[in-house]
Parts: sequence; structure tokens; C-alpha cells
Amino acid sequence: MQFGPIPITPIRAISQSKNPKAHPDDVVLTLAISDDEELIGYIGALPDQIGNIRCAWNSGWWVKDGSPAEVSLKLFFSFLSDWDKKVLFSEMTPHTSLLIEKLKFCTHRPVIGLRGYSRFCLAEILPQKKPLLKNLRIIFRLIDFIGNLIIGLFNFLFPVKKFISEKITINELKTLTGELDEFISKHNQKQPTARYSEDFNWIVENQWVVQKQFDQAENDGQYFFSWYVSRFEMHWVKFLNDIEMVALVCYSIRDNKLKIQYVFAEENCIPEIGNYFYSLLRANKRLCSITTFHSGLANYLSNNKKFLYKTYLQKLSAMSNVLMQETSITEFETQMGDGDCIFT
Repeated sequence: MQFGPIPITPIRAISQSKNPKAHPDDVVLTLAISDDEELIGYIGALPDQIGNIRCAWNSGWWVKDGSPAEVSLKLFFSFLSDWDKKVLFSEMTPHTSLLIEKLKFCTHRPVIGLRGYSRFCLAEILPQKKPLLKNLRIIFRLIDFIGNLIIGLFNFLFPVKKFISEKITINELKTLTGELDEFISKHNQKQPTARYSEDFNWIVENQWVVQKQFDQAENDGQYFFSWYVSRFEMHWVKFLNDIEMVALVCYSIRDNKLKIQYVFAEENCIPEIGNYFYSLLRANKRLCSITTFHSGLANYLSNNKKFLYKTYLQKLSAMSNVLMQETSITEFETQMGDGDCIFT
């Protein structure tokens, strides 16, 4: 068999095997093989559950360019069949979302988020949006260098103040304990597949993306989705008012991007959370942007006039009607890290 690109990386396969909500006979990867025995596509699943009802998030869906049009749909229908249509989608491309809407078997929940930039990164962003601009990357790099030099000088003359609050103290957590589950439960009532300390510890300890010092040379360029980067970190932060916990936040740093993956918080402490992460962004010269899909935090940060640039993003999520009916769910919300998004 001529595999060409590999359908799953070793660290991702190990992580899947340790998923506390997975069963040994779960189908988590389906391959499409051509008549010439070449790998031309695959689709993945991330097992989960709602109460006692088992389900799966779509996790990766790739088809080789030039493959027959039906390959993509065959993979998709195989995924639906393996999981009895009890499936969810955390972050779809517009093309995938449109396809699933046409099939009319899901309830869609688009969420609007915010991305704020504190430094220039035109050479990274513009060629991604418009590939024709790749030839101008050297010019964008020059603009980035000059712009960030000015920002660096400004920050030197007017240093970013460390986050200080008269009533809030902050503790960083390496792992979560079961004692936090009650607080998480209070704030995840609208999430269809609730994650708790056991799930989050599995995620932190079995990441799908690693930093470049890890030896991945033999698989370099053979996997369609990115899996090693210059920098990847995941952190938990606990916000306390005196001794009472008022917020628990998970954030990740990938290269120069800060992403707020999960927010479990009392509404009245959203300003403190926003101020903390904005100061974290500004103080770290290796960071360029912050992204959140938490409505309260996005609204608060949207009023911050100190961002270099702000843009609003749409997160396209969906849940199958079969799963909604079986779980009696009528309304649901997703966080940025739901599904496999927290891994990347």
C-alpha cells in the first residue's frame, strides 16, 4: 500500500488510546484507499458522551486534491454510520458547514468571537488570506519589523503594568483536581459534552501538537494537519475573590497566538479576566494576538481601544438532530476548546 501522507501521528494515536471516554471498539479513523492502493483521504472521530449516550466529534477530514468527488462524501457518511448519526462539529470551515446544512441533519450554532492584535504580523496573516501576496512577504516582514520596533520602544518607555486587582488573586494550576468539578459543572450547563478534571488532565498530558525540539524528522511533511510548532503551551488559571473561586480559565499559546480555550466564570469577574489576559498579551513580546469566543469576554475586550487591530470571527459549530433528540437537548453552546480544538 502506497500511503504517502500518514493519516495520524504517533502522539495523536497514543492520546486517542488514553481518552477516558473512549471504548476499545470505537471507530476513530476511516481511510479511503484508491484502486492503486494509495491513501487518498481520511476522516477522524473523537469519542465523547452526553450522560450515558455515546457520541463523537468530527476530528480531521482530508481528501487528496484531484480525487473523485465522491471520496469526501463516502468518508463523511461512513463517519455518520459508525456513530449512528450521534455526532458534533466544533469548528467547521464555511465549505463544510454549507455541505452539512444542505444535508439538513444538524442544528447549527455559529458563535462570534474576537481576535485582538498587539503587534504586527502581516507577513504571517496576509499570505494566508490571499496566497497571491506570498511574493510580497519580504515587504510585509520589513513592515512588521519596523512596526514592532516602534511598539517595543513604546513599551520600554511606558512599561506594561502587571495585572493588579484589589479583590482578585490569581493562581496558576499545573493539573486540575476533582474538587474543581463542582465549580466547572455550575458553568458548563449549556455545553453538550461537559468536560471535567479527568478529561482536562488527559488533554494536558496527551497533546497532539508538540514543540520542534521533539524529534519528528521522519514524519516531516507527511501529515496534512500541523502537529509540531515553535511553541506550544497550555495553562489553567484560577481567579479567587478572597478564598472564593470566581473563575477558572484555560488558555493555550501556539507560536505567537494566545487562545482562551475555556472560561468558567461568574459574570461580574469578566473585567478582571479581560484585564489579566490583555496584560499577559502585552507583556510577552513573543505574542501577537489573543482570541476568545466567550461572549462576555469578547464583548469586554472589544471595548479595549489599546489593541493595534481587532477583528470579529465566526466559529461554526453543529450538533446532529438525532443526538439532540436522544439527549433531550434543545439549546446548546460550545466553547473554543470543544471537540479537538483544544489540542491544536
